[in-house]
Amino acid sequence: MLGVLLAAMLIGLSVLIRREHVAPRGGVTVLAQLTAGSFGTGWAYYAASIAVTLVPATGLLNAVPSLGSPGAAVAMPASCRGPLRPLP
Repeated sequence: MLGVLLAAMLIGLSVLIRREHVAPRGGVTVLAQLTAGSFGTGWAYYAASIAVTLVPATGLLNAVPSLGSPGAAVAMPASCRGPLRPLP
């Protein structure tokens, strides 16, 4: 289910980027340009920018192991010794 949500967000962003003809330019990210186009450059723009910065920084998404939580590493069985080997 998380993969479906991620795919929907990426496809939605791709559609917006193509529709609005957004391209990276000096000092402004594509996401910031899309946010400014959606909310303007008032308080909503800054609130969205702060949220985009703080959510990953505070680890609010770490409850989901696939999003980089240390939970998967902590939950490794004790029988697993040494570095992981690459799959053939």
